[in-house]
This record gives sequence, structure tokens and C-alpha cells, in this order.
Amino acid sequence: MTSEILRSLDYEGIAVKRQRNFWALNFGLPHRNRIRLEPPLDFVPMIYPFFSQNDALRSKLIASKIYTAQHSTGLRLELGWRGSSFFLQNLIPLPIDQRITKEDLDRILDTVLK
Repeated sequence: MTSEILRSLDYEGIAVKRQRNFWALNFGLPHRNRIRLEPPLDFVPMIYPFFSQNDALRSKLIASKIYTAQHSTGLRLELGWRGSSFFLQNLIPLPIDQRITKEDLDRILDTVLK
């Protein structure tokens, strides 16, 4: 059953949607993201890595029903490099998966830019 589900997925279509959503956020947040992103054109992203020192942003996103992952403190300790805790605390992985619509992207952009 699992293999049937996996065979039914349109991997190329999924990749194109994820890339499109990534670039939409990247172009919409050029001066707000503190990370300079220059990935190769053929990559397939899982999330849009947004770095912000706005402590209220994650709460604003959740209040707008935009859910983001947050790395556990265990990962922060395992990384071990100085600044990893600060980096992971301020990294907000914005959703860009294939289910995200243009309206969703607009809502994400509006929330981040407010």
C-alpha cells in the first residue's frame, strides 16, 4: 500500500510547486531575511529559512494559523558551535510545501511584513 501511494505522487509537480513557493517568499522578503539565500535553481526546498530577531514573529504566525517548526533545545546542544542557540532560536522555517497556495503565501508575507 505504501509503495502504491508513493508511486501515485507527482514528484516533478511537487518539486516545481515547492520551488515556486520558495522563490515567492524569497522575492517578497528581500530586505527582511537576515540570511542571504542563493541556492541553485534545481534544488527542491523543504522550507523557507527566515532569520529574524523579532521575538513576536513566531507568535504572530501561529495566531494567523501559519505553523512553523521549532528545533528542540537538544539540537541546539548537539550542534555545539558558539551562536547555534541564538541562530536556531531566531530561525523561522516558513512553510512552502506543495499544498501552499498563492493566498497562503500572501498571508505569510503580510504577517511577516507587519
